[in-house]
Amino acid sequence: MSADIRHLGISFGDVRHFHDGLGEFSRQFGLHVGACAQRWREESGVQVHLHMPYRWHGMFGEHVKYLSTQKSQRILHCQPTRFDVWHQLHQHIRFRPPLGTVHSITTLHDLNAAYSKKGFSRWRTLNKQVRLLSRADEIICISDHVLADLRRFTRLQAPAS
Repeated sequence: MSADIRHLGISFGDVRHFHDGLGEFSRQFGLHVGACAQRWREESGVQVHLHMPYRWHGMFGEHVKYLSTQKSQRILHCQPTRFDVWHQLHQHIRFRPPLGTVHSITTLHDLNAAYSKKGFSRWRTLNKQVRLLSRADEIICISDHVLADLRRFTRLQAPAS
């Protein structure tokens, strides 16, 4: 049976708290995944791994596995498990997907820097965002507005609407 297990990694990044927009999104996502993890494992052979700071381990139940974040994972991320899918919950996560990951996804919540910054600061922030997003095989936009911003402000391959 272990050869039939598929591994899904979900990165929360270096989440410090859960009381802002991205934090609450991540918390609700984690609660839902934690509630479904045992059924997914039994019915589909999917083992969920949550990637987050150690202090949050256990927060989403016992049916998920926990992986600790480490600063070195921004450069090289090694895990003993080979992931079929690695999902980064938001666009600000600087950690790379683990080596050997088959498919990586990033959820894009906004490109606020395009509106809130000007000049060199805007250019630098958007370039950094594009570098992080370009690591993903797929980008999930949370709304049509965000998809339009992705197409307008970057040259990344935007998902179909």
